[in-house]
Amino acid sequence: MGDIEQGQTTPLVSVVIPILNEVRTIDDTLTSVLGQTYRQIEVLAVDGMSDDGTIARLQAWAERDARVRILPNPRKAIPVALNIALEAAEGLFLVRVDAHSTIPDDYVERMVAHLQGGEVAGVGAKKTALGGPPNGQAIAAALGSPFGVGGSAYHYATEPTETDHIPFGAYRIDLARQLGGWDERLVANEDFEFDVRVRKAGGKLFLDPSVEVLWKCRSRIRDLAAQYRRYGRGKADVAFLHPSEVRLRHLAPPVAVAAITASAVLVPWVPILLPIVGGGYIVAVLGLSMPIGRKLENRDKLRVPAALAAMQLAWGWGMWEGLARIARHGFRLPVPSETDASRWGSPDWHVESDIESDPDSGTGPHGRP
Repeated sequence: MGDIEQGQTTPLVSVVIPILNEVRTIDDTLTSVLGQTYRQIEVLAVDGMSDDGTIARLQAWAERDARVRILPNPRKAIPVALNIALEAAEGLFLVRVDAHSTIPDDYVERMVAHLQGGEVAGVGAKKTALGGPPNGQAIAAALGSPFGVGGSAYHYATEPTETDHIPFGAYRIDLARQLGGWDERLVANEDFEFDVRVRKAGGKLFLDPSVEVLWKCRSRIRDLAAQYRRYGRGKADVAFLHPSEVRLRHLAPPVAVAAITASAVLVPWVPILLPIVGGGYIVAVLGLSMPIGRKLENRDKLRVPAALAAMQLAWGWGMWEGLARIARHGFRLPVPSETDASRWGSPDWHVESDIESDPDSGTGPHGRP
């Protein structure tokens, strides 16, 4: 393996980057990854058949730095990409990096230090959204609020803590393989579902908010809505697999969608219901948006309610779609088709003994033979 052989004190780390059409951001991501103070890395760039010039950029990087390996992902989906990397990885640790994010130059070093301590099974950092025009500032503010993302500590935690979920996590590769990798039946939330299985296997997840990942979020409301619709479908899948992980905050968006839809259907019989329910929701969103947008410029403050409503309602609608999809398939999770990644919004480039194999499909825990 040349200059990336395992060292005695600096084990090889496999940095995994799922990629799909990231020509605008991949250079920044790879610059931050290859500039790490921890040099003993291999970079597994798993490309979902990009058609925007990303492949050419990856090839240029691979020619300049032998640590970069390009792996194809014909099925496009994120969990498939992660499993392809897991099979190819030669490192002791796996560090996932989003393809439109940048990491500090000591990121891998600090993740490895936590994992080498032996007390945690996975570790992650604080995730800070960066937004661009036209609506990115408002979207980033909504993403960083508990009203937009629920109780995810990695958005606003200030002290190191044990947590239930880490974004773009770092894990021991042998643990990931023991758990069967990431569940390929999921269209989203594959990272959370994997963390559920880590915890059920007795592992602890650790969040170090002193390490910050800068993540480029969506800049258009419609793209944000498509993203959160996909998240909602993924949450339905996770709720089906792990009912004990459902929290009251997860039920608020689908309940809101159901209430608004029902009041609209009942307009011919109870016309006053829609103004009450719909108006009440609008007032609630406006009220929640005020503290979220207080530090923004006036034009961005006005966009926060739209961002917040898009996240909540699309997520709730997606959860209903996900539940309906599960019911249509006889209360089983089907393996998504190759087009699911594009049908349900572009992926974010941005798992366990209790999930039994499907005897009818001939697949293992994560959807592979």
